[in-house]
Amino acid sequence: MLQEIIDSIFQPGVNKSVVIFTFSVFSLLVFVLLLLMIVTNLNIHVMIMFILTTCVFASLVWFLLELEHAKSISQDQQKNDDKKDN
Repeated sequence: MLQEIIDSIFQPGVNKSVVIFTFSVFSLLVFVLLLLMIVTNLNIHVMIMFILTTCVFASLVWFLLELEHAKSISQDQQKNDDKKDN
């Protein structure tokens, strides 16, 4: 998996292993911040970091879903254009 992540630097687009790695890192960060919030008795600074991390993670998921949606629309249009040419 690490080799695929390194190889994806030289490829255009988003590789599946990079997405899995990013989701894993953000999930662990959210988990650690949640534990830290519990340990520090809801410290305001940790709560703000938790909220910011959750928002960034959610926006990343949204962006990747939109990217896949745009890719599928582009492929459908290309198929329709190929059918019209024949």
